[in-house]
Amino acid sequence: SVASTTIAQFDAASIIIGSTTYTVDLRTNSGPAAGSFTTRVTTVRVNCLAPCPTTGALPVSGLQWRRSDLAAWNTLTTTATTIETRTGVFNGANDPWTNSMQWRYVPNWVTTPPGTATFNIQYTLVVTAP
Repeated sequence: SVASTTIAQFDAASIIIGSTTYTVDLRTNSGPAAGSFTTRVTTVRVNCLAPCPTTGALPVSGLQWRRSDLAAWNTLTTTATTIETRTGVFNGANDPWTNSMQWRYVPNWVTTPPGTATFNIQYTLVVTAP
């Protein structure tokens, strides 16, 4: 939540929005081939659906994300960007696996207008056979 923003973060022009946790669980596959595969490459991607933002005047270029286990921040775009890729084995290694993302907004104190915006964030899971 925005209330978790520290004075130092605010002074450095970043407003902490919160976090999102995602879980990839190959065991939920209930189709006819459930359990019959050995490995799958799972990739989680994120993007903002156009128009972005859907409401408000804040630019998408200020919305940033990072995986909780990494220090680097990434700017959200309308192009799907890979968050993480793991190889999983049904009911074995990396099944299930979980990670989380941190979100923040970095305004430009001179040019960012006051106000709010709504960003339609899309997560995509791509599962492929190696």
